[in-house]
Amino acid sequence: MRAFAATLLLSTLTVPTSALAGEPEDSEKPSEQTTKDLQTTQKVEKSKPKKVCRRVQDTGSRSSKRLCLTREQWQEFNNGN
Repeated sequence: MRAFAATLLLSTLTVPTSALAGEPEDSEKPSEQTTKDLQTTQKVEKSKPKKVCRRVQDTGSRSSKRLCLTREQWQEFNNGN
């Protein structure tokens, strides 16, 4: 019974990996895909505003929390205090 269970377990683990070993389904080459992915992430990084992190203490507490906001958000945060 244990041998059957072990065989069943090994067969289920090897079937999905053999299915993944085939060629990629996309018609594009992997190098072209990675180049496009890099360009996309670079565009996203450029459009993201830079965040500034500061330690902020709650009133009545000695502990501080790290708060990361953009410059505009910090201006709004400081205007409320």
